Amino acid sequence: YKRRARTSFYKPKRWKSRYFEIEERMLYCYNFQPSYGGQLRRAMPLEGATVEEFEGKYPFMFVVRNHHFEYIIRAKSEKDMSLWIRLLRGESEANALIPHILSTDEMFQEKKVTGEDETKRSSPNTLTPSQAARYEFFRNERDFVAAVCDVAEVLRFREPSDRKKVAPGLVSDIKLPPCGYVPLCKSTDIWRRVDSVMASETRV
Repeated sequence: YKRRARTSFYKPKRWKSRYFEIEERMLYCYNFQPSYGGQLRRAMPLEGATVEEFEGKYPFMFVVRNHHFEYIIRAKSEKDMSLWIRLLRGESEANALIPHILSTDEMFQEKKVTGEDETKRSSPNTLTPSQAARYEFFRNERDFVAAVCDVAEVLRFREPSDRKKVAPGLVSDIKLPPCGYVPLCKSTDIWRRVDSVMASETRV
């Protein structure tokens, strides 16, 4: 691959052999395979990055660009190049808050292979592992916040004299997700993880 920084376009760059990994919307570059002792050389955020085929001196080239860096990469074959472009575009176009929305390449591939309708192509079953993990996290957090709000809503329709008796039972029924956090109300609130529910300490 060749790496270009916006501040040094005038400097010639030679081809280097590198090992790349995609994880959590990041492109990691190692000097060789990490399982054999390879060291991380640099990492590139893929959010909003553009990925395109590159017409050059050599075959199977494509370019990855974000606001700060540009990688020109040569694949071993056209099949490898197409796979890398599809995966990189998928990570680039994935929405961090709504990760189950597929990239344009993924939607085209799903339509070509399966002929399924749009709603089926957007189901969580078609997500990459990193997208599925984000989807599960936000879905669990959403359900947890909804359960907490439901407690307040139930108590709102109970007589004030009954609320102290009913509240502990309602709180004990809240199911905690594997990774749940206290809902943030202000930008200055502290990010706190919820380990357990103390129903007996409930105050109304």
